[in-house]
Amino acid sequence: MASMLDAVRELVTPNLLSRMSAHTGDSEAALSRGFGAVIPLLFASLANRADDHTFMGQVGTLANESANEPDVPATIPRAVSGASGIDTTTPAGGLLSRLFGTNLTGVVDGVTRYAGVTRGTSGSLLALGGPLILGYLGRLMRRESLNATGLADRLRAQRGTFASAVPSELSSLVPGITREPVETARRAAADVRYREEHPRVATSVDHPAREWVLPALVAILALGGLFWWLGRAHQRVETRAAHEVSTPVGTTAEKSRAVGTSGVAPTPAMPPVSRIDITRTVRFDTGSSALNRQTQAEFSNIVAAAKDHPNARIEINGYTDSAGSEASNMALSRSRATAVSNSLEGMGISKDRMQVEGLGSQDPVASNTTSNGRAQNRRVVVMLKD
Repeated sequence: MASMLDAVRELVTPNLLSRMSAHTGDSEAALSRGFGAVIPLLFASLANRADDHTFMGQVGTLANESANEPDVPATIPRAVSGASGIDTTTPAGGLLSRLFGTNLTGVVDGVTRYAGVTRGTSGSLLALGGPLILGYLGRLMRRESLNATGLADRLRAQRGTFASAVPSELSSLVPGITREPVETARRAAADVRYREEHPRVATSVDHPAREWVLPALVAILALGGLFWWLGRAHQRVETRAAHEVSTPVGTTAEKSRAVGTSGVAPTPAMPPVSRIDITRTVRFDTGSSALNRQTQAEFSNIVAAAKDHPNARIEINGYTDSAGSEASNMALSRSRATAVSNSLEGMGISKDRMQVEGLGSQDPVASNTTSNGRAQNRRVVVMLKD
């Protein structure tokens, strides 16, 4: 189960970016960068108002109403009507007005500068981001039977993650946003996802504290094996001594053994351990999460391997080059990984086997100082593991 932030990011599909680009004239990369700022900015602003019961009651009502709204791509022509302002008479516009108040104009201008789009497109990003989040929250409330108080608790619990995902250039636009170190926020979000996906295994212990568990387990097994071996050796010595004492003079102990045996029970053979470690890589164009025809052969290899190993889990990690901010790179890398998982699902692979994550510009496989190196870093890595 994805975090709230990741769940809404997945709604920013290549289809949505393509249709919006056709209406605004802005590049898909610029729009993706804009959504990468708008979504955490809206979430952080909502979380900062989580203690306002009246406001959260209004948000809960809007969310329930928005859960029945049509798909967001269908609202694009209305949202990008060309006006630079935001219609505050609509549910989404009213939410933006209540969130930012008189600072709404400053927020529009800030997103304009950050994403490198026109002021009208910036307003449209906010006008579309509102329904994306409200629709998701409404479906979440219905699915998990949450009221406004329960929704406020969910937002409050992820307040630090939201704030850390807001680009530093925009955090000053919303009073009350306290940024955590980016790596701390990523680790916290990863812990949340792990506990949600492994409820019987995960604990409240942090990653650093868990590092001693595996070495300790290995040591315990090693000691157990040593004591077993010593016990076996001692038992053999005692058995041999007792047998030699009871043997009559002039005879040998060998006569009491069955012919062709050694007198020692054979140690059962351990079954072979099967290891699966298959890795495939899919490349992408600059600033894009769209799949191209050249990847079709690679997908065929991935699907064949997944079907050959039906019990293997599939890790899908998206990456970018170092161009742009890390916030936009995280959103783009997640979009790339999601595009790959959706394609695999369409080819018959169950999504329950997949773990999808966007890692931004982390772990480059080549230098980002050359165009060829950046091309190698724009990738999705698919790993099959047992």
